[in-house]
Amino acid sequence: MSKEYAEILSIAEKGAITEKKFEDYFKPIVKDEQELQFTRGNWDKLLDLTQELADKQGTQSYQHMWAVVDADGDSMFYLNGRHVCNVVHHVVCEVPWGNGTNDDLSVHIEAEY
Repeated sequence: MSKEYAEILSIAEKGAITEKKFEDYFKPIVKDEQELQFTRGNWDKLLDLTQELADKQGTQSYQHMWAVVDADGDSMFYLNGRHVCNVVHHVVCEVPWGNGTNDDLSVHIEAEY
């Protein structure tokens, strides 16, 4: 585990990491300077892209997946993995979260959106 990832996990235990730290570390996939957003209508493309990254990096496809969720009020957050409640869309990041084992079930990372 890298020092920077350990720092992110430490911050995440206390609350949401900043959007800048999320973007700088996990590197969401962008096209034409905008983050690629996946909904039910293009879910197959999300699965293809996460699998492509996983195959290239020797990771698990879910490790590249993030959900953008609508929280109470006017806030939205990134949550690691696939989610279904209050989801606005999903994004894919170049850098995986977790280590690809059952330990990932206990990883919860929330980032400001």
